[in-house]
Amino acid sequence: MFIDSSIKSKHHAIQSKLLSRITAAIVSILLIVFFFTTVGNTATILSKVETVRSDPYAASVAAGHLETRFIQIRTIALSSIYMNIPEAAEDMQDAFDEANPQILECINVIKGCPSVDKNQAAELENGYNELRHRETKLVELCEDPAIETDEVGEYVNVNFYPLVTKLLDIDLRILDESTRAVESVYQTVNDACRQTIFISWMLIIAVVVSLCVYLTLLHRKTKSEERLTESLQNALEFAQNASRAKSTFLSSMSHDIRTPMNAIVGLTAIASNHIDDRERVENCLERIGVSSRHLLSLINDVLDMNEIESGKISLNAEPFSIKELMEDLIAIVQPQTRAKTLDLKIEPISVQHDIVLGDTLRIHQVLLNILSNAVKYSKPNGWVHVFISEEATPDSEIYNYCFVVEDNGIGMSPDFIDSVFEPFERERNEITSFTEGAGLGMSITKNIVDLMGGTIEVESQLDIGSKFTVTVPLKITDVQKPNESTEQTEPSKLSGRVLLVEDNALNCEIATELIQSFGVDVDTANNGLEALKTIISAEPKHFDLVFMDCQMPLMDGLEATKKIRIFEQHKGFAHIPIIAMTANAFNEDRQKAMDAGMDGFMSKPISIIELEKTLQRYLERN
Repeated sequence: MFIDSSIKSKHHAIQSKLLSRITAAIVSILLIVFFFTTVGNTATILSKVETVRSDPYAASVAAGHLETRFIQIRTIALSSIYMNIPEAAEDMQDAFDEANPQILECINVIKGCPSVDKNQAAELENGYNELRHRETKLVELCEDPAIETDEVGEYVNVNFYPLVTKLLDIDLRILDESTRAVESVYQTVNDACRQTIFISWMLIIAVVVSLCVYLTLLHRKTKSEERLTESLQNALEFAQNASRAKSTFLSSMSHDIRTPMNAIVGLTAIASNHIDDRERVENCLERIGVSSRHLLSLINDVLDMNEIESGKISLNAEPFSIKELMEDLIAIVQPQTRAKTLDLKIEPISVQHDIVLGDTLRIHQVLLNILSNAVKYSKPNGWVHVFISEEATPDSEIYNYCFVVEDNGIGMSPDFIDSVFEPFERERNEITSFTEGAGLGMSITKNIVDLMGGTIEVESQLDIGSKFTVTVPLKITDVQKPNESTEQTEPSKLSGRVLLVEDNALNCEIATELIQSFGVDVDTANNGLEALKTIISAEPKHFDLVFMDCQMPLMDGLEATKKIRIFEQHKGFAHIPIIAMTANAFNEDRQKAMDAGMDGFMSKPISIIELEKTLQRYLERN
């Protein structure tokens, strides 16, 4: 019995093994048949579709468009019966001129399709040529005030309407024939689909037996999808929070931008009303300048944030002095600290390596954001403490520079500390609600510090104060920073001739006035093409300097600069310094200007100090 059971078990094993092999063979054969059938059907469908697309389909589409245009022409002609005046005739001619090129294009497509009957295509073309003559005649009738409306209507009904109807009939016949050719592809697709579906069903029946093997995998997949759904839900909540934050930001920005704009508009009106009161006007101009700088700061924050989010921000490496950087920062915030009677405590700057390589503008921006916030959110008679330290790293050329800004201001709540570096976030309380700002400064600061490979930490308590610690790795260098003399000299006039290329009349007027205030002669050009012609026609060395806008009609500043450089090389003329003066303020715009052959870059609005430095660099003093 045991032997019989063993034999039976072995027999069942052999049967199972054989059955498995047979099943596998059947499935494999069905898969091969399914594969080759699908490939064959797909090739047939693609061939049929390509044939229809390249001939009947094109003819069908063109005929359909042509039908619409003929109906449009007929409607335009019928309207002439009720609008028999010269003005209406002009409008009718414009409508005909607009429709005729499209009609001619459709007819040419139909003529080029081999599947279209050549006689019908020729009849369609000849009829359309006749229609063009009748269009001209109809317009002439409508333009002639001596022609009565009834005569125009008779001409339309007798000579125009029947011809359009005839052309429509021809077009519809072409459309029907082309459509039938297009429809044939559907039959091919249906036949191929039936074959594919039949084999697919056979394959499904053969495979269904093995589905149980995959139940466990399906269960695991379900679990994985549940985890994925949970992750997606968290991502959705994050996106919704970000959307709400941006909505709040837009609301805040609307208020923050309108506030300085309101001040600028209002103070301008006050100055205009008191034009003879010099003291009042000077006071208004000073406050307009403050509001303008605040508005520019808001715009710069938004642009910086956009540059960061788009990944276009880049860092420059140039030598600069840590001590001079801090002295510059202190000089900027001192007027604010004095206005609030704050005690600005500065530890002696005693770093061992003062000259380092880094992006001084970005580091300046980071520290100024933190220091300005410390002053802004400090109560009167408080204090702000600043100190710097230097720490060596395993790399002998890299040192970690630690900048600490501490104050005894209003502080931050624990909840807000977690989101202080999020964009568009501002803590709302009785003090910050009346403080200007877009809520982007700290987010920009954090992103810049991260880009530099540094860290930023914050400690804060409500009504006690805050402490920001920024650590940035900087490479020490023996290369000295560029020598920029800070010696104050008496204002002096400059001599030379400048070509100002600016397409905006108001900007051109402002820039001309500012440049001329230094005693410089100014010629102007409205676009790059005009600037190129001016320089080509001028004597060599006629212009000492060119200020070039980048975005202009006819020819932009970049293209004009390239052509000017080519002209100089071809003629062997001296290099004319060209400075970009543009509202495009991103680093990539600066790089494009340099690549085009420009020598410098000034962003709008124009800085008087930067303008003076540029003029002094390229022009001579009287």
